Amino acid sequence: MAIEATFAAFDPPPRLVVRRERAMSLARRHPWLFEGQLAHPPKNLPAGVTVDLLDEQGAFLARGGYNGESRIAVRILTVEPAETIDAA
Repeated sequence: MAIEATFAAFDPPPRLVVRRERAMSLARRHPWLFEGQLAHPPKNLPAGVTVDLLDEQGAFLARGGYNGESRIAVRILTVEPAETIDAA
């Protein structure tokens, strides 16, 4: 139930910028993004919120679940920008 509220809380998902040297790992379909790979890690996003990952030019790279409490900051759920992530 708490997860459903998290999904509904951000529409559209927050956008996080990936450091240039790390964007290639997402292009190669790596399933995780580590905390140090974000250009500007967010300070107040709750764990489990869905985020969009962008390159430094603003192009969509992936969408995933964010957890600022973990070394793995984002677990990739899709690389398709049109794919919706919901509680199901």
